[in-house]
Amino acid sequence: MNFESAYAQAVNEIRKKLDARTSANESEIQKLYDSSQQYRDIVNALSKTGTELGLAAFSGDTEAFDSLQKKAEKLNDAKKAILTASGINPLAYDCDVCKDTGYNNGRLCDCVKRRAVEIMMNNAAGLGVDGSCTFDNFNLDFYPESADNGISARKRMTSIFNYALEYADSFSEQTSENLLFIGNTGLGKTHLSLAIYNSLIKKGFNVSYKTAFNLFSAIENEHFNERKNDTYEECLNVDLLIIDDLGTEFVSPFVKSVLYNIINSRLLSKKPTIINANISLKEIETTYTPRVSSRIFGNYTVKMFLGKDIRQLKKISE
Repeated sequence: MNFESAYAQAVNEIRKKLDARTSANESEIQKLYDSSQQYRDIVNALSKTGTELGLAAFSGDTEAFDSLQKKAEKLNDAKKAILTASGINPLAYDCDVCKDTGYNNGRLCDCVKRRAVEIMMNNAAGLGVDGSCTFDNFNLDFYPESADNGISARKRMTSIFNYALEYADSFSEQTSENLLFIGNTGLGKTHLSLAIYNSLIKKGFNVSYKTAFNLFSAIENEHFNERKNDTYEECLNVDLLIIDDLGTEFVSPFVKSVLYNIINSRLLSKKPTIINANISLKEIETTYTPRVSSRIFGNYTVKMFLGKDIRQLKKISE
């Protein structure tokens, strides 16, 4: 799902609620009209007065117009009093700005944007995207301060964390860099990628997060069985594409071709991509052909993750 469809769904939901409330309110008013002679008399008098007001305005008789306007105000007050006494309140809105129409001064109301974000987050959760991964709960304490081969994992990961945070804060769908997060499993690549994803979704960017296995399986199934290219087209058009766990999928000639086309097309359209890989730079070259590796190595900023498997460390500390 992209934000365009999420906005459409949000507007549809908001208007359906308004239609339901309006229908219920009109039904109650009709019951009152059918059962109360007093209410019918007031409504009919208001209708007649409205016609007389129009004629007075057209004729230019200001004295008659003013008199009729005062009469209409008294009738409206009487009408409201009967409605209130009958327990029928004025129509309530969830959003007082757009009156639940979804639009404010010809533009999408903020209430629609907020609901669209919720829809996107819920849809992502349904696809297995962990909405709990944020920058706030990325714990650098799991990375040792001591140097291994002259490099401190804590220092390296603090630098990568700050880089990812700034990446999300200043993201642009046209100027942000392509990133390759690389390193062993359990070092936080997925967490930081999802932190970026969750941050940008809340800002209204169109972001797609997919594991390599699910991505290529979906594209292959759609291409050969369903005769469509929805997932592939989504990968080409989103503001940011995140491919997680590259190297865990079954690598066929079809997969190599699709990966190259996605990477190359997004580079040509200057749309950023983040790729997470548990395999080495050399393995990327030998697994996906030099054409793919040259596009990645020549156009992606590589961030090498260090440390010990955080999942195991968390289990030990429990």
